This record gives sequence, C-alpha cells and structure tokens, in this order.
Amino acid sequence: MSEKAPKQKLVSKKAKRTAKHYVAVVLFGAIIIVFALWGISPARMGGGDAGGGVAASVNDSTISMAEFRTSVENMEARQKQQLAQLPESLRRQLEAQAQAQMKMMRQQALDGLIVEEVFFQAATNHGVLAPDSEIRDSILEIPSFQENGRFRKERYQGYLQYVNLSSADFERQIRKSIVRRKFQELFVGATEASREEVKRNRELAANKVNLRFVELKKSDFEKPGFISDDDVNKYMSTNAADIEGYYKDNQVEFIKPQMVQARHILIRIDDKRNEAQALKIATDLRKQANTKNFAALAAKNSDDPGSKVKGGDLGTFERGRMVPEFENVAFSLPEGQISPPVKTDFGYHLIYVEKKTAGGTEPLAAAKSQIARKLLLRNKEAEVVAHTKSLLEKGSKKDVDSFVQKAGLKWADTGEFNLAAHEVPKIGASSSVVRAVMKHGKTPGLVNDLITENGKYYIVDIASWKNTPDTSGDAADQAAAPDYRKSTEVIEAWAKEATAKASIQRNQRIVQ
Repeated sequence: MSEKAPKQKLVSKKAKRTAKHYVAVVLFGAIIIVFALWGISPARMGGGDAGGGVAASVNDSTISMAEFRTSVENMEARQKQQLAQLPESLRRQLEAQAQAQMKMMRQQALDGLIVEEVFFQAATNHGVLAPDSEIRDSILEIPSFQENGRFRKERYQGYLQYVNLSSADFERQIRKSIVRRKFQELFVGATEASREEVKRNRELAANKVNLRFVELKKSDFEKPGFISDDDVNKYMSTNAADIEGYYKDNQVEFIKPQMVQARHILIRIDDKRNEAQALKIATDLRKQANTKNFAALAAKNSDDPGSKVKGGDLGTFERGRMVPEFENVAFSLPEGQISPPVKTDFGYHLIYVEKKTAGGTEPLAAAKSQIARKLLLRNKEAEVVAHTKSLLEKGSKKDVDSFVQKAGLKWADTGEFNLAAHEVPKIGASSSVVRAVMKHGKTPGLVNDLITENGKYYIVDIASWKNTPDTSGDAADQAAAPDYRKSTEVIEAWAKEATAKASIQRNQRIVQ
C-alpha cells in the first residue's frame, strides 16, 4: 500500500499539469494565431476602432468591433488550414458550405468573446490577477516578436502599427488571457481524477471507434427538405397578421447596408520605399490601369499578399470594414471606376469599384417568405426531432439514409479515435456522443438515440469498434483526459450560469 501511494500521487500531478497545458493551449491559441496572419484583409484594414462601434457589452465593459472582426478572422484562418489538407474536389465542396455558414461563425465568435469577458470579470472579482511583470514576460516569449531567440522591440511595435492597435489594448488582451487561464486552472485542480477514474480512462483508451454521423443544426430546419415552398405559401395565406407583426417588431433584421464590391492595388510605404516613391509607383500604375487589366496589375504589383493572389479582390463589404480614407473613396466612387492614388496608413491604394448595392430597408413584400419560414421553424423543430427519434428507434438504416438525403444533409466520418480522447474528431468536445456510443455497445450499427450537444442534434452510426489495450504502462497521459473532460463540463455549467446572470447586450446586426 505504501509503495503504490507515491506512484498514484505522481500520476495525479502529471495529469494535472497535462490538463493545465490543454487549457493554456486553448486560451492562447486565439491570440497567437494573429501573429501568423500578416496579410491585409478587409477586416484587418479596419484595425483598432476605425471600424467603429461596439460588438457587445458585458456589464460595464464593452467588446469592440475590432475584437469581433479579429475573432471571426481567426476562425476563418483555422477553417482554411483544415480545408487545405483535404483533396481538391472535397475542399471545393466544403468551401461552398463554409461560405453558407458565415452567419453561424459570426454568432459563435460573438458568443465566445462574451463568455471570455464574463470569465475575465469573474476571475478579477475573485482576486485572480496578472501582474505587469507576467504580461511583459508573456509578450517577450511570443515567437513572432523574436529574432534568433531574442525579443525585438521593433517587431512588436511594427505589429501594433500594422494592425492599428495601441500597446495598452494589446497588453489588456494578454492580461485577460492569463487571468482566464489561471481561473480555469482552479477548475482543473478541483476536478483532479481519482484512481478509479484513471483506471476507467485506461479502459476507454483501449477502445478505438470510427463513427459516421450527421450534424443537424437549427438552421437546417429551414431547408426545403423540412419546410417546403408549399408549407411557406400556405402559412403566408393564413398568418398575414403574425408575419406583419414580426416585421414591425424586428425592423433591424431587414435593414440592408450599402455594399461595395471592389479590388485594390496597394503600394506600401516602409523602410525600403518612402512616400514619394510609393506615390510615383501608384501614379504610374493608375496611368496603365483599366477595368480589363486591373486584376492582372494587382496580381503583379500589389503589396497586399492577402488579395494579391486574387487579383486584388477584396470581396463585398459594408461601411465599417475598412479604414476611413479607403472607405470614403470606395463608397463615393461610381460603379466601374478606378480611383486616383488614395493614401492610408498602409500606403497608396488604387481602388476599382466593380459593383455597388444600394442599402435601405427590405420591404415587407420581399421579406414575407423569409419571415414565414422562420415562424414555421419554431413549430417544425419539435416535429422533425420527434420524427427523427422515431426513425432511430426503429433502427432502419435505409429509412434513416432516405431521411438524410431528403433533408439535404450528409454523412461525415470521424476517423478512428479512442473513447478517452477529450474531443470527438469533427464534432468537438462531446461527452453526450461518447455516452451514447458506450450505451449502444461494441456492435456496429445505428445508435438508437438522437444525441443533443450544444444546441445541435447528431445522428450517429458506429462503423467500427476495436479493442487494443495499452501495454505501455504509462498512466499519466490517460489520467489527464478525465481531468480535462470533467473540468470542461464543470466550466461549461459555471459559464452558462455566470453568463445568464450578466447584463449582456449584443449588436445583432453584425451576425446577420
């Protein structure tokens, strides 16, 4: 007994450190990824508060539009990195789907920032602080600010200037991340795995499964497979008052901002090129440029790596996405025209406005079908969920496949993973999925429950199940997972409660 106790203590300490490492990686990932993204995009050109406005408020603090845009941009970058690893045919298909999911991504970004702010405020109120020395050390250790392993002040200052962010604002972001990490570590320490949990987790790690799954989101219920055009037309004919009432009560949803679709060529002003030289290059390019060769000139000459590869294409944007000097010209320039050189903090730009879309309030007549579909959705969700559950209870793969196809949904494959993993591949942290799979057992086939997780529904089919016991004898890594999973569940429950108590106001327009 006395020989086993020290070993158990050592395992627990290792597990705790590993779980804390997971937390630290998750927290710092969102900030560190910024330093890998040095290309200009529409969001980055509107750095700082130049884009103006507030994305949300939490109690007495605000979340700026700059923070919101950076969060969305980071999510897009991670998504692109994942897609880049896939075969081209599949990548193109998923890229199209990703564009359609932008609204959901914006909502997730805003919700994430709100929860982070709630965490920071709660941690501060509980006396969890980050001294200035710790902020300094964290900044000194960021690889992007180093050269040959040594911190370079000019890199740090260059980054701040590049994204139009003050050192105080940046250091506050670092402070918030450190405080949140410390606060989360308190949860990890309080949920350290017992010996029985370590043993159970070893057993789970020995079981490797491959799942097929269908993810069903609330937005999917608006698809024709669930709500047909006939359903919408029938609802409009019998519920005109409800539709008109929704339109009047939610006017902000139907305000469409003026939009511009544009390309640009950027000539930087930097250590290698002064303002006069940059202006001369931009002026010479303007003499050559026309609507037919603009994309080619941008691909050859622009100093904006983000848009250069796309012939200077910045896509479509509304006011508040660009720095004011750029924006004022883009929105005043007639469609089909190219501007003279325009100076911003980045250098000189030539702007080609390809298309302009007038803003204004969408009339009720144009919004009727959209409102009808949304109101129908409120009742349709319960109906579809009940129908899906009944199909799964019957256990007919043929009927489920037919339902999935009719609904315009698709099966995905997790690939093989062990049941002790803290995340289910392509689904994420999901104790509900793991519990449902364990309940079903090792026999491949449909899981007879419709699984609910984070506001989504999952249909799951066990494609394969292998038992491969771990013979390494190293329990430390296996012990970390129950700590992490258990602490994550506790944190999520606490965060929901704390968020519900906070005074929160969202700028709903930015997630439309």
